[in-house]
Amino acid sequence: MSERQRRDILFSVAVHGGRFVVIMLGLWLAPVIGITGWYMGLFANALCCIYAAVLVTRLGLWKRIGFLTPWRGWLALAALVPLVAEALFWMLPDGLLEQSPGYGLWALTLLMVGFNEELISRGVVLDRLSRSFIAIPAVALTAALFGLQHCHCSPRRIAARSTSSATSWCRQPPALRWQHSSTGSLGSGRSS
Repeated sequence: MSERQRRDILFSVAVHGGRFVVIMLGLWLAPVIGITGWYMGLFANALCCIYAAVLVTRLGLWKRIGFLTPWRGWLALAALVPLVAEALFWMLPDGLLEQSPGYGLWALTLLMVGFNEELISRGVVLDRLSRSFIAIPAVALTAALFGLQHCHCSPRRIAARSTSSATSWCRQPPALRWQHSSTGSLGSGRSS
C-alpha cells in the first residue's frame, strides 16, 4: 500500500469520525440549549448536514460529485425504485401511522440523513479514495466505512436481549433504535 493510499484511508476514517463527533456533540449540546426528546436527533442531523456541506465546500467538490447536475437520466430514476420499495416495506402491513412529531418532520429528518450521508460517503470519501485506488477497492472501502457508521448493535446490547427481540432491534430504523435506547420505548412515546 502506498503512502498516498494510507493517507486517503486515514482521511476517510477521520471524515466519518468527525461526523460521529458532530452527532455526539449535537446530542450532548441539545438539552443544554433546551432541545429535548425527538428533536435532539433532528438537531444532531442538522449539524451533520452543516458539517457535510462545509466539507464539500472546503474541498470544492459540489460540481465534481455531480450534486449540481439536475437530471441524470432514466437509469438514475430507475435506481430509486428499490428505495421506494424499502420505504413501502417499512409502512406495511400496518400502514402509515401518524407518529409524533408528524409526517413532515419525519420526512425532513430522512431527507437530512440522506443529504449528509451521501455528501460524506459518496461525495467526500469516495472522491478521495478514488484518487488513490481503482474503482472496486475505492467503492469497497467506502461501503465498509458507510456500514461501520451504522453499527448500532453492540454485542453486549444484543446479548442482553432474547434472540427474537435482538433481531427485531437490528431491523429497526436507526432513529427508532436511538429513541428506544434513550427513552426505553418505541414509536410515539406510548407505552408498549
